[in-house]
Amino acid sequence: MSLVFITNPTKISFNCYSLRFIDNPISRDNKFKCYTILTSIFDLPRELTNWRKINPRDPNINNVVSKEIRSTLVNAPEVFFIRNRGLTIIAQDLDFDNKMNQISLTMSDQDIHGLLDGGHTFEVIQDYKSNTNEPNEAFVKLEILTGFDGKDNIDEVTNIVRARNKSTQMPTFALQNLGGNFDRIKEVLNTQEYFDRIAFKDNEVNENGTFKDIEILDILSYLVCFDIFSYPDDKKAPTVVYSSKGGIPDKFDKEEYRENMKKLTPLLPDILLLRDRIIKELPDNWKVESFSRPSFGQLKDVNKLSQSLLLPFSNQEIEYEVASSYYYPILASFRALIHFDKKLESYSWKYPIDEVFNEVFVSVVKDVRDKRSVIDNLNQLGKDKSLWTACWKTMNGYLQAKEIEELKAKLSKMEQK
Repeated sequence: MSLVFITNPTKISFNCYSLRFIDNPISRDNKFKCYTILTSIFDLPRELTNWRKINPRDPNINNVVSKEIRSTLVNAPEVFFIRNRGLTIIAQDLDFDNKMNQISLTMSDQDIHGLLDGGHTFEVIQDYKSNTNEPNEAFVKLEILTGFDGKDNIDEVTNIVRARNKSTQMPTFALQNLGGNFDRIKEVLNTQEYFDRIAFKDNEVNENGTFKDIEILDILSYLVCFDIFSYPDDKKAPTVVYSSKGGIPDKFDKEEYRENMKKLTPLLPDILLLRDRIIKELPDNWKVESFSRPSFGQLKDVNKLSQSLLLPFSNQEIEYEVASSYYYPILASFRALIHFDKKLESYSWKYPIDEVFNEVFVSVVKDVRDKRSVIDNLNQLGKDKSLWTACWKTMNGYLQAKEIEELKAKLSKMEQK
């Protein structure tokens, strides 16, 4: 669901039935304040739609939770505010007109202000109001937290969101997105055609209501495949991207790791295109130099698609569904192609990717094919460290031979002079 980005302070006003200020029992000088409000569902301001950025998941009004909320709203409106835990809103300030019984919330920054919890309740109520003319006596409870008036409050907002969004498990990547850990990725990819399809938080949808089909978790896994500081050689392999992908965002909690990956991120567009090319060309290169082996399409775990599918980053068509256990080890082997300049503290490719791909791809596919001939289970194949190591050794061996040839050519020229 898209947001309207707001750059100026906004006041959102609505009527309330009751308001209670909860004093801080420890320190009355604390700038953070808490209010509990009861308001009719018909007074709940629709303008909050544009203040949902701090909520790490987009609501899904068709899931089980939303259906239960709607059932209470329709069938037991008189107890809705008791059964439903309501909405939690962070604002810069709150004003109350006790003569008009009207609340005015001041919001100025979508990174720290807005609806942080209760997104499903909010959307169900708005959907109900849009699709019915029937009267309803339901009230909804709001908890308003104020005093958040600057970017220096973003860590505290993240902590509150983490604590409040636990009715269903909150993905780590959604909280990290809220904390700005993926801002560099957004900067690098925002000009790519597929950028608007990337889901940086749970249940994120497009403007037309369809779910975004590229998960940030997958993009992080492709980036980690090229982490040459954690996986510099054949002694360690980034099998974690296959076996424990859900734990990858935890790595980004560490500032040193996060800063290092920011330096690698400019290569991400190339990495994503490489991922697609591997998937695209793997089937046709499966039988090269091995005519007695079955073709890729003849493998029992390979499905030919009923209709061609477009790859997300290159927009090329594929005919076969290629399991990640086949392409992750190959993708990770290309980390041998990464060069880190210590002076500039930047990453680059030692040679053009396409040039290396054309020369060595058949060989790394052979590594996968040979291992697949002795490991029948795809899950075991993806977790097998020896496969990842074999692919890396093939790639690194090719690059070392290439460097030696170049060195010999330079020496030969020097001797001729």
